Amino acid sequence: MSWVQTLADHYDQLTKANLENPGSYLGIQPPATINQNAQLEIVISQSSELLRAHRVPKEDAKTTVPVTEKSAARTSGVAPHPLFDNLEYMAGDLVDYFHNKAVYEERFQPYIHQLSDWVTNDPTNQEIRIIYDYLSQETLVQDLLKLNVLTLDDHGFLDRSDKHQGNEQHKFLIRIAIETEGDAPELWNDTPFMQKWSEFYMHHAATHDEGLCYVTGISAPLGSLHGKGIRYAGDGAKLISSNDKSNFTFRGRFREAEEAVGISYETSEKAHSALRWLIRNQSYLRNGYVVLAFGMEDDVKPFDDTESVKNSLLPRSSQYGQIESGHQFLSELKEAIRGRSHTFVGQEKVSLMTLDNATPGRLAIQYYREFSPKDYLENVAYYHDTMAWVHRYKRGEDKKIYSFVGVPQTIDLVTHVFGNERNGFMTMGDQDKYLNQLMQRMLPCITERARIPRDFVEKSIDAAVTPLSKSAFNWQRCVSICCGMVNKYTQERKGVKYEMALDKNLNDRSYLFGRLLAVAEKIERDVYQKEQKGSYDRQTNAMRYMSVMSKKPYRTWMILEQKIQPYLRRLGQSKNYYQHLIGEIMDLFTIGDYTTNKALEIVSYKVV
Repeated sequence: MSWVQTLADHYDQLTKANLENPGSYLGIQPPATINQNAQLEIVISQSSELLRAHRVPKEDAKTTVPVTEKSAARTSGVAPHPLFDNLEYMAGDLVDYFHNKAVYEERFQPYIHQLSDWVTNDPTNQEIRIIYDYLSQETLVQDLLKLNVLTLDDHGFLDRSDKHQGNEQHKFLIRIAIETEGDAPELWNDTPFMQKWSEFYMHHAATHDEGLCYVTGISAPLGSLHGKGIRYAGDGAKLISSNDKSNFTFRGRFREAEEAVGISYETSEKAHSALRWLIRNQSYLRNGYVVLAFGMEDDVKPFDDTESVKNSLLPRSSQYGQIESGHQFLSELKEAIRGRSHTFVGQEKVSLMTLDNATPGRLAIQYYREFSPKDYLENVAYYHDTMAWVHRYKRGEDKKIYSFVGVPQTIDLVTHVFGNERNGFMTMGDQDKYLNQLMQRMLPCITERARIPRDFVEKSIDAAVTPLSKSAFNWQRCVSICCGMVNKYTQERKGVKYEMALDKNLNDRSYLFGRLLAVAEKIERDVYQKEQKGSYDRQTNAMRYMSVMSKKPYRTWMILEQKIQPYLRRLGQSKNYYQHLIGEIMDLFTIGDYTTNKALEIVSYKVV
């Protein structure tokens, strides 16, 4: 349960920072509140009259909603929220416009009674008094119909075909603002108002059964229904759940869920609130898969590319552009770590957590580790050092091509190794779960100095030697990613690090055949450019024979050498230069290496 304690402590740190510097961490929610998407917004006067209303656009729908323990966990049962809720809960007159006549007793009455209790027990809260006085009149649907916000069908019932954000009208979540002297404060964005509700409910939470909290080690009111809406508003998956009494989640070993584990309601709410805020503000989130590193002032995400990592630590470091030295990026990254060392004081650890769907309605923590800030950053720097290569990217509206030395984003790395090209982009298609698994396998390589997986290296080679299935730009990215992976592989397995610059003295057979292939490619490209026939649009013979040459190099080179002869003759004076270059490469072959048809290897080392 260390992750729960860490998150609860992080919540306390965020709220303390907000008190000391208001607005420094916007969006951190107090306990007993969640985020949901609102479909309707109404404005009430101080005299408890409905002034105006409108449907909320999807981009502005996220709303902080006060909740009780039961209402936060509800799915299909009856458990009203304290304030903002669906129309079927808040409208006493919905029964006149709805096919289900039991809605008044089953939804509205529990809601209005709960709101009445809040008014009675919190008499200083004038906003709640105003809202209660209006809703208790039971005219909400009538008023909304007059304002043309709701619609009826031919039978006088709410039109079920009229939906907003995918919800039918009786399911519209309503949020409320109260107009005061021409201004209408939005209660869902009013932090003091939400804090007052939280303190009020936490006081009432003392009526829950007390027990030993396994996180704090003290006796406190225990929570039995823990938070959802973790990754995004409307997310029903939970991290902690013990409400399944029919499928033997805890039965057979314990009589009650609390005997298996007990977490205080306050601690659970703090931990879930901190987790929601962290996911929204500094996580990698894709296809339901979350990667989150927290505990440092600097936002260093494990799946970022080298430039992003460096710039997050050293804002004045070089931006995207040509980098002259292959070691410049690493020296700047190390300098950034040293420059931030003073910020590590008082920061005991960096926590790294990954979440993904386990079963429907359940989240799983797939990975959780705690590091010292220095170890975490040095491990990240090691990853970017050992797998660095020159990469080319298109950035900005003008799609200008930039070069940088380092490692691309992990999502780019995975899609270029395991994906296919569609509409000019490398993608995994609809294999979201497979993509998440591949990203998860890369994480220890970044954060724990784990070795690069063997199949990643082999697949990157396959992607690099099959240029015909990709555009020129995507193929070049596949090649640079492959070079970085092979470089990391040889360093970790054989202690050999290769320079990005050409080594004219290396006589390795695989390296030399690669040089011959590159010369053949350059000869044909020069001819296309000279004759203005599209230097990058046309496929060269070297590209066509690249894959087969990796398997049968000598036989393939004999064919390729014949193919490039017409291009050599069309080069003019440059012909002598390329012929001399091919001769120099041939002279470096040792006896027998040139004529054998053995498949090429990773520069004299097999993938083992």
